[in-house]
Amino acid sequence: MSQILIDRIEFENYRQYGTGQIRFDDEGKHKLSVLIAQNGTGKTTLLNAITWCLYKKEHHIVDTKSALPLPNKAVVNRTKEGTFITVAVKLVVLDGDLIIEFKRSQDFKVVQHGKQKSVIDGPCRFHAAITNKNDFKNTDIKSNQDADIIVKQYFDEAIYDYYFFDGEKISDFVFNGNKNTDFKEAFLKLCNLDTMEIIRDNFRRISRGQTKDGINLSEEYEKCLSEDNLLAERIVLAEDDYKEIANAIKKPLT
Repeated sequence: MSQILIDRIEFENYRQYGTGQIRFDDEGKHKLSVLIAQNGTGKTTLLNAITWCLYKKEHHIVDTKSALPLPNKAVVNRTKEGTFITVAVKLVVLDGDLIIEFKRSQDFKVVQHGKQKSVIDGPCRFHAAITNKNDFKNTDIKSNQDADIIVKQYFDEAIYDYYFFDGEKISDFVFNGNKNTDFKEAFLKLCNLDTMEIIRDNFRRISRGQTKDGINLSEEYEKCLSEDNLLAERIVLAEDDYKEIANAIKKPLT
């Protein structure tokens, strides 16, 4: 299984980031990037940029009613009334030989209210482009709902909390109340073992029913039993990995 990495994030007129990009180092054993900055300088905005790009939602804004518009304020102030500003965020992900580019863009019309300028939301577009590093001539481009399917394959919104979270609060996030169970369920889901475990339970139930009714097991049925045992081993290994991660989180930083 290939390791999925975020290569870079590109901004166009997005909030205080304006236009530019942030690249993430993919060298080293752990391929770990740490973002350190003072409060109010844009760490949470970076998470919001990612979730807006993928889901058209800024999940980490506490008060959505008082939140400022997406366009960079300085760009809005120097743009003529009636002109459109495009805001865009592109998330580039590496999956083995595949380069996946998620890009969301939205147009905003600048309007004048006395000496103040504001914007009116315009149309929003979203696409995902998949390119093989060995074949740049054939890029597969998906748009809107088709692109959403690609997002679900890589960053399912149902468990987005476990991809993009506030590192300062990770202990509370994982170990308070029912969060420990939630974290375990999400981990199994990331391993595609939650569905497998359900299938396995159903299979065992059918197995008991067949045995009870005295029906002879066929060769195919024996094969299924063998695959069931292999699946059980995968689930055990995944749970061991989960325990190792949970224990590592509990340890204080040195």
